[in-house]
Amino acid sequence: MTSILMTAFAGLLFGIAWGGGAASFLIFTRSYRMANKRLMVHIGQIVVLATGVGWLLLLQLFDERIGIKRHSLPQYVAAYACFCGWIFVLFFAVRAERRWRKLVGLDSKA
Repeated sequence: MTSILMTAFAGLLFGIAWGGGAASFLIFTRSYRMANKRLMVHIGQIVVLATGVGWLLLLQLFDERIGIKRHSLPQYVAAYACFCGWIFVLFFAVRAERRWRKLVGLDSKA
């Protein structure tokens, strides 16, 4: 039971960190996206995807380090917790991004 809780907590932290990286990309590249520089947007998409794979690999290494077998319940719990943490952070990041786009007039919808 403690291994499940420990991997769930670690997965949640990894997911929050992964989402935080994506959110910080959205915040720090606003001026480039406002100038409509597509290269920066595509680089950001690649970086967010690559960091996501990196965080999942780190989570897998963490699971192996504490003795969790592959394809076991604690490993699945950690992966789902990581995904849930990522979704939680990205929900607020995308919400803030939509408000910013509306504020500066980049969003055509009123």
